[in-house]
Amino acid sequence: MQLLGWINVYTCEKHSVEFSFGKELGMDVRLFGLGISLFGFVGLVALGILFMRRLIPPNSFVGMRIPETILGMYMPESTNDPDTWYQAHEYAGRLMVWSGPPIALQALALYFIRSIDDDMYLAITVLATCLIMSIFPLKMVAYLRALAAAKQTDAGDNKVDS
Repeated sequence: MQLLGWINVYTCEKHSVEFSFGKELGMDVRLFGLGISLFGFVGLVALGILFMRRLIPPNSFVGMRIPETILGMYMPESTNDPDTWYQAHEYAGRLMVWSGPPIALQALALYFIRSIDDDMYLAITVLATCLIMSIFPLKMVAYLRALAAAKQTDAGDNKVDS
């Protein structure tokens, strides 16, 4: 059975499933995986730099669209302001810039280990990338909670001063 035109699925007598990523088309699977990882690295770092420099304004297309960052966009009377968007995305940009090189380095290092099967190379590369990228939501939630606590502390200090 063919999936997506270049992924072939084979079933054995024991009902196990084996994937073959484009070998029949003469595709160099390792080079394909490396290219995807390097393309992701460049994209991640470029987007991270744009976020760090605050060049992407609040919008509904690019960025983290979670209540803490978009309420100020759609509900001006809310406690969130556009500065929250920029602060959150500046932090996310730093995470993106710092997580890009490990993604590229692990794909590059595994590319030259020929004892790893091509399919295993793709599986390890995808898994490592997913693990690195799974740090984003965890770090962002912690950062936004700290940011909200700091804003509440500042608001409390302003009420005491008045």
